Amino acid sequence: MTLFIRVFLALVALAAVATVAAWLAETPGAVTLAWRDWRVDTSVAMLALLVVLLFLAGAGIYQLWRLFLRAPRSMIENRAARRRENGYLALTRGMVAVAAGDAAEARRQARKASEVLGRPPGALLIGAQAAQMDGRPDVARKFYEAMLDTRETELLGLRGLLTLAEQAGDD
Repeated sequence: MTLFIRVFLALVALAAVATVAAWLAETPGAVTLAWRDWRVDTSVAMLALLVVLLFLAGAGIYQLWRLFLRAPRSMIENRAARRRENGYLALTRGMVAVAAGDAAEARRQARKASEVLGRPPGALLIGAQAAQMDGRPDVARKFYEAMLDTRETELLGLRGLLTLAEQAGDD
């Protein structure tokens, strides 16, 4: 909902509450509650205020109860989101390391992303490029071959294997 609509609805609710409160204050009336040995005499306005306060207290207790019940799931979801964010940050840092020519850092970030995200295709590519920068075509070949298992990265894997074959002089 837009801010304008929220403010408008809040003002309408406030006006309604003020109107009801003014009406109750002007309208004479008394309420007597008798239960066992207790007897309470009050005005209608005070009884209405008590009912509203009890309702608000009940709603607050209900919200706290829901928060309490949802806390474990919420904590698990937050932890998973943090891990996912750290994994994507590792992928980004790995790509920056590849662009900077830092093979060791690229390899470290690719390993971290694989541990956190469960071997994402981007980590395979970063690992392959880091191995190529280190002059280890056998390791790069393993990464490129692993890319062949995923439909989305199959083309990257084939292109990487082709590049390795061309560098090795294989036709």
